[in-house]
Amino acid sequence: MVFALVRWAPIRCVETCLHTSRGCRKVSIISKVLRRDADVNHPLPLLQTPQKISSCAAKCVTRGFTLIEVMIVVVVISIVAAITITGVRQDQFQGAYRRYTDDLLGSVTRARNLAIDRQTLVALAIDKDGVEVSWTDPATQISGEALWRASRSLVQAGILAVHDRACVYGVYVGVQMFEGQVDSAAAAAPTACLSGSETLRFFPDGHVEWDGRALNGAGVTLVVADRRTAEVKESHIQVFPGGLIRKIDNVAAAGY
Repeated sequence: MVFALVRWAPIRCVETCLHTSRGCRKVSIISKVLRRDADVNHPLPLLQTPQKISSCAAKCVTRGFTLIEVMIVVVVISIVAAITITGVRQDQFQGAYRRYTDDLLGSVTRARNLAIDRQTLVALAIDKDGVEVSWTDPATQISGEALWRASRSLVQAGILAVHDRACVYGVYVGVQMFEGQVDSAAAAAPTACLSGSETLRFFPDGHVEWDGRALNGAGVTLVVADRRTAEVKESHIQVFPGGLIRKIDNVAAAGY
């Protein structure tokens, strides 16, 4: 019944099917049916309809993609992939940096608590990679066996150490109580990765000394820098005279 109706359809209706692959199959079927009908001398309403449809079917080919279309798709996929990878790397770095500074904060806090609990001296050896905590002989104040270390090399396979993207700047005397506060101590804060080493020592009563210098109740700040971009951001780990230890992130570095 369907073929009978199609056989009587105008040829222009068949030609409109040439633009799709489904249309190609329809034209092919219609052409075969009409040829079969012509062979058995069935009269057709259109003169030479089988020949016209066969001509249309011959032109019906499956259309592929051009080189330009393929190149456009490749370029779009490359751009999307680059944006995605960049975002993932930024998230990975931010997570690693946050973990690194949290490890440093935890090490400073734990070292002070250990000195008070064990009534002994505990030393923090500081370099640009991080801190190493060890016992200290009260008589000689010489550091003994290391207890643990918090280092950028131990976080996310050391991605923070590549090109010094993050490092410890060092220590300065004093703490900034409020964001944006500027004082003489903060103005003297270090502005580059620590080249040597410095030492903080916690005493049994909880007070801290920096490289053997008494701080006279001024407190001390350990500076860590995020140097991924030209606009350097710092994290300040502050040790207050009363024992409070806290971390402030996203502090604008001097000169920015």
